[in-house]
Amino acid sequence: MDIRNLFCPHQSFRSAWLLRRLKAQNKIAYKVWWNRFFFNRRVLRPIEQPEVLRLWALFGAQDEAPDEVREITNGGPSDKNLSTLENVTSWPVAIEPRYSLVVAAQAKAVEGLLARLSIRRPFVVIAPGSQWATKRWTAEGFAAVSQATLGRGLNVYLVGSQKESVACADVIGLIQSKDRVTNEIRSLAGQTDLFELHALMSASEYVVANDSGSMHMAVASGRPVVGVFGPTVLAQGYRPWSDRAAVAQIALPCRPCGRHGHQQCPIGTHDCMKKLTAEKVLSAIEAVRH
Repeated sequence: MDIRNLFCPHQSFRSAWLLRRLKAQNKIAYKVWWNRFFFNRRVLRPIEQPEVLRLWALFGAQDEAPDEVREITNGGPSDKNLSTLENVTSWPVAIEPRYSLVVAAQAKAVEGLLARLSIRRPFVVIAPGSQWATKRWTAEGFAAVSQATLGRGLNVYLVGSQKESVACADVIGLIQSKDRVTNEIRSLAGQTDLFELHALMSASEYVVANDSGSMHMAVASGRPVVGVFGPTVLAQGYRPWSDRAAVAQIALPCRPCGRHGHQQCPIGTHDCMKKLTAEKVLSAIEAVRH
């Protein structure tokens, strides 16, 4: 197979080493002091930009890259991530359609999934899990948001991998039974693959998720999404890439505590999540619904 351009967004030696035997006319990566031996084209990673635009910087290194791709890292507002605000309900720079990450789900696939899982409309998707423990908002917080959602006549479905079924069960266990008479709250943890999760989210009213893969999957579904941020901050570049997104967070001097969060809070308080109230998340939900 003749590969013209091979892109490597990872800056690790392991990724470079794995790609060394692949033959391509151009091997393109971000510029790191040691990787000139692996890649013949290297570009500076525009760290002030959101991650999506950082990736476009790689695409701009192609010979055939259109002018608009080359221009994307040539300046522009530096506050696209709004890192210093608490609740982020709107972005100062609109996302142009050509840079959208929305992938339309097939109607047949959506309806088939909803029928298989006996999903009741209208519904909301909540993803309480994350690979990193400190990125997970409290079960009490998600339960309070779920309770309010049920009270508004919406059904609630919690999603995640099989290993996140405990986190989903913890939220459901805190819900008072009075709202279950007319509305349903149920865990679907481990019952969908990634394509099915995308289809499920595509039919939802909105999605609430931690700063995680589920949040970005919600963006791809095209539905309104609220991202709950704790140990990570928007300045790191991983904002939900949508004009129909809001972020709930609180300002603390200890944030961020790392690139990805940790399995335990480095200072033992986990205040970034414990002090984030359900009212703040509900306020963000109202912002994206209207």
